[in-house]
Amino acid sequence: MNPANTSRTCSRCGHCPKENRVTQAGFRCTACGHTAHADVNAAVNILGAGPALRDAARAAWREAAPFRSGGVTPGKNAPLSTSAAAVS
Repeated sequence: MNPANTSRTCSRCGHCPKENRVTQAGFRCTACGHTAHADVNAAVNILGAGPALRDAARAAWREAAPFRSGGVTPGKNAPLSTSAAAVS
């Protein structure tokens, strides 16, 4: 995960202006008022992104299963996913 902006993005409401970082270590959300140490706030954001990244990787792995077996050729005998069709 890209750690950019994780320490200034509110781990409660997702608000992300630079004004949320009041000091090097201080965090206070200008939208909801949540306060925390900036590093702890960043860690909570990174921890929260883990399950979403894992679920996306699992979905991609399942979608690619026919191609891993070697019996399917993209565009010939396999339906294209919505995202792949948009690229074509």
